[in-house]
Amino acid sequence: MRHINRYPRQGMRLTLMLLPFVLLIAVWFISSAVRLEANPHDKLLPGLSQMIAAIDRMAFTPDKRSGEYLLWADTWISLSRLLTGLAISSLIGLCIGVAAGVFPMSRAALSPFMTVVSMIPPLALLPMLFIVFGLDELSKVMLIVIGLRRCWRATLNIGRGKSPQSCLSKHKLWGRTAGRWCCGLCCRSSCRG
Repeated sequence: MRHINRYPRQGMRLTLMLLPFVLLIAVWFISSAVRLEANPHDKLLPGLSQMIAAIDRMAFTPDKRSGEYLLWADTWISLSRLLTGLAISSLIGLCIGVAAGVFPMSRAALSPFMTVVSMIPPLALLPMLFIVFGLDELSKVMLIVIGLRRCWRATLNIGRGKSPQSCLSKHKLWGRTAGRWCCGLCCRSSCRG
């Protein structure tokens, strides 16, 4: 019972934070030394000199074929895929959340469907994605969109209690349309929620 009430001091907290990383690095280098002793060309657990050489080759030396720095070019391509998939998924989630938050009929239709869809693991859909969208950029972006669909479910839940009827009646009284009310109130509350 005493260990439940013990809290680390500031210096001890830093030590405990760094301890798993230090242990992991130590296990890596010990295992690497053992494997490299048996096979100097082992690529499974490279040593420090091999890692530094690979970083230098990928990040700071231009490629002989394309002239690009491969690490930075590949990072930019992956980041653009990720941001495109995130933007598409956010837009879909916002539309679903606003529809479920404003219209009870949409909520009744979307809630069970989104519950079932959010249970399917994204990697189970990977073969279908490659068949439908091919092996080009679109299939990779769509994998990110489908991988983020759990956020759609969260947006659906956020949209549930975010449309108070008193605000709707005030907007009707002021002569605003339902579309303007959705964009004004629901989008703001979804972004804050």
